Parts: sequence; C-alpha cells; structure tokens
Amino acid sequence: MRQSRIGETDPVLLSVVIPTFNRQGLLQECLNSLFSCDDPGYNWELIVVDDASTDNTVSWFMSKYADEHLLRQNKNRGFAAAVNRGIRKARGAWIALINNDITLDPEWFLQVSTKFAPDVGSIATRVLVYSEPTKVDTEGDYYTVVGGALKSSYFQDVMKSEWKGHKPFSASASAVVYNRQALEDAGGFDETLEAYYEDVDLGFRLLLMGWKCVFASKAISYHRVSSSYDSRSYRYHFYGSRNQEVVFWANMPTPLLARYAFSHLVFVLFQLVSHVFKGQFFPFLLGKIDFLGQLPAVWRKRRLVQARRKISCKELQSLMISEWVQVYILKRLQGKLHHL
Repeated sequence: MRQSRIGETDPVLLSVVIPTFNRQGLLQECLNSLFSCDDPGYNWELIVVDDASTDNTVSWFMSKYADEHLLRQNKNRGFAAAVNRGIRKARGAWIALINNDITLDPEWFLQVSTKFAPDVGSIATRVLVYSEPTKVDTEGDYYTVVGGALKSSYFQDVMKSEWKGHKPFSASASAVVYNRQALEDAGGFDETLEAYYEDVDLGFRLLLMGWKCVFASKAISYHRVSSSYDSRSYRYHFYGSRNQEVVFWANMPTPLLARYAFSHLVFVLFQLVSHVFKGQFFPFLLGKIDFLGQLPAVWRKRRLVQARRKISCKELQSLMISEWVQVYILKRLQGKLHHL
C-alpha cells in the first residue's frame, strides 16, 4: 500500500480511522490485516485514536508505528467522540472507519474504491462473523418505520444473504467508508449518543440531506462480534434504549412522525416485555427515562436536522421497512435478524 506520510505532496485519497480502547491484541490483528491488504493504487493514511486505554495499547503502538499516527484521548469519551477527533485530523477525501475488532480481506481497499462517487455519502461493506466466516454479521443496517434498527442478513449464509439489490438505509460503523464532504455537511457523529445507534443516526441525517448509501458487496471483513462491546452489558442496553429514541424523534420527518408515533409506542412496549424476559428490564427502562430528560436537546437537534432535509418523505419511506410486526416477531423468533 501507498501509505502517505505527513509532509508528502501527493494527495491522500483515503484516511483510515481506527478507534480503540484497551484490547491491544485486537488492534494488533486489525493493523496486521490492514498492512497486508493489496495495493489499491492510491495514497492512504492511518489514524488510530486511543480512547484513554489503561492496558499496554499505547506503549505497544508507539514501539511499532510512528507517533504521528496516534491520537490520545486524556479520558474515555466514548466511540463517537473518538471517531470525530480522528476525522478532524484526517486529510483524505474519503474516511474509512474500522473498528479494532475487525480484520480486513486483502482486496478491501480495492473494492471500496469502486463505489467512490460524488453523490455517495457512505459505503456499507460486507462484514462476516470472524469465528464463522460463512455467516454474515452485517451488510449495512435496515431501519423500520417504528424506529428500530436491524443488521441486514444477520447470521445468514454469505451465499444466501438478503440484499439482492436492496438499498441500504445506513452503513454499519464496524467497517464503513464515508465521503468527507458528506461528514462535514452532517457535522459528523453525534457525541451525545456516545455509542450504539450513533452510526444509524449519522446515516439517517445523511439520507435526509440527499446523500446516498451504497453497498460494496466485495469489500469483505471479519468481525469478532461483541469483542469491543459486550452485547449483554448494562451499558449496551442502556445506551441502545436511549439512543433509539433520540434517532427516531430527532430525525423522522414530521409527516412520518405523525403517521408512526403510535406504532412506535406499541413497538417500545413490545421491546419492554422482551427485555423483561431477557433479564434486561432495568437498563432498558432507565435508558428511556434518560431520553425524557434530554428532550429539550433532542428538539433542538430536530429543528436543525429537519431544516436541512432535501429528500421527500416518500423516497425516505421507500428505504425503510414497513412490515415491522413481521420483522420483530416472526423473523425474531426465527433468529434471522438481530436487533442492534
């Protein structure tokens, strides 16, 4: 690969931003795969953002790579803040965001570049399960009209995944490429969300502003699912519950909000019952309560987001799943879709 260094005159086309917190072994494997990728024929740069790790991540990185590639947070500020800091430092026309628990296929850089286009805001990629590489972890995100996000093709056989030309709603931040101009227009990630649904929120705002989300089916990576964040943790269910509400109430255009607000409340009750049976009632409930305390800020965000909307409600709704009962009840029981 042609990795540009600070001070070089050749333009950087792609900046790779990797947020990390502890788990030095994961970062090492991620970087090994990164530097083993085929030469894509364009310049790229590496930016690792350490979110105040307490293990040996920083010392290990400094012993292997130049310090110009490392940004250090003085305290743990969460995924969204770490990523935004990396984006601000990045010089590329395109920004690749790679989680530290991802390993890349050798052709990943070559394949994502086939989707570079002026009207493309984000590029969703095919992320497979590290331990079962014939199974899909995600091929982007679906979004339902009632405000729930779902991984597409979750745990389906890679040869039978669901896309078949379906347009992605948003790209999963585990392995994604963003148009720099789109990120600047949207203002980057919402740092108040910290983690969970932050990529859906950004993807939603990009769509509202007229940016396209496309799918690079041959850009393949492998994800150690829940290695960086435990899906059984209090934090996961608290932030997921709270942020789900922020995304829905801040981003859904008023005509669609009026149409689906009641259905959204039914959906939340369904989720509440589901979390009771899973033993995750309290973090889910407290997440909703915390959202209520943030309503003034959410309405301020809503005014800003809706004022910049360019896409029609009809076009936006065509990118959402209307059959939410089928998705969340029938398919959930079948285990074909995984709720974020």
